[in-house]
Amino acid sequence: MVVNPNEWTAFQRRVADLEEQHKKLAGLVTTLANEVTELKKTRSNYQAFPAPSPDNGKVAELEKEVSRLTADNDALQEQVTELTAAKADLQKRFGELNADNADLQAQYNALERDNAALGAKLEPFSELLDIYDRYRTLELVKADSEWREILPTDTPTRFLLCGGSANAITSLWEKMRNACECPGMTDSPEWAVLLDVLRFLLKQYNSTMYAPVWEWMDDRAGDRFDGERHIRAKGGSQHSGNVAKVLLPGIWNRKEKKAARKCVVTVGEQGGMSS
Repeated sequence: MVVNPNEWTAFQRRVADLEEQHKKLAGLVTTLANEVTELKKTRSNYQAFPAPSPDNGKVAELEKEVSRLTADNDALQEQVTELTAAKADLQKRFGELNADNADLQAQYNALERDNAALGAKLEPFSELLDIYDRYRTLELVKADSEWREILPTDTPTRFLLCGGSANAITSLWEKMRNACECPGMTDSPEWAVLLDVLRFLLKQYNSTMYAPVWEWMDDRAGDRFDGERHIRAKGGSQHSGNVAKVLLPGIWNRKEKKAARKCVVTVGEQGGMSS
């Protein structure tokens, strides 16, 4: 049985109201009983006179009042009896609801424990699910099937299995190299997601090796242009100088000690305007 918190509060308020009404009715019955007793005494006093007197009319009125109050008292007593029975029924229901509430609380606690246990089991996969969801919802991925061919978006399992290979990582990097030439792309939120995906796949690939093979190249703007580590963005005319901007970080092969994929950069004179 499911207990609605609002209904439960209203039920408790109703019980309190009935108990208060019962107290008031009980007090009124007592008061009326006292009045009836006093009236009966008054009637007895009048009846003690041996002969009719001018006050006999008043006695008749008092008797009528006594009859009316007695009837009212009987009616109130009947209401008190009904309310007492209703109170007993409500107390019984209150006990049943308390038992149901305790059972529901126990079920809720059990569900909380199960949820915590499930969360602990899913924790190792939380990063995968987050990366997968962010990648598959990118507008450029939805619009261009080549992205989905490199990294399938139908299930997280296929995304990880296909993305955790060296071929998929290099294919994704090449696709990103072409995309980074588009105006404004590298400054967009979508580009940040793609970089996170590439970092994640590199980490997953290394986790399958005895020792990490590839690592992210963290070259920065201001570094001296190095042909062993850098490749100029298409359209640039400057062949030497400092890196003005890193459009796409490269991938370093630790085993061969060289860049598997060089950083795509724009070059400027001594860190000046890029070209």
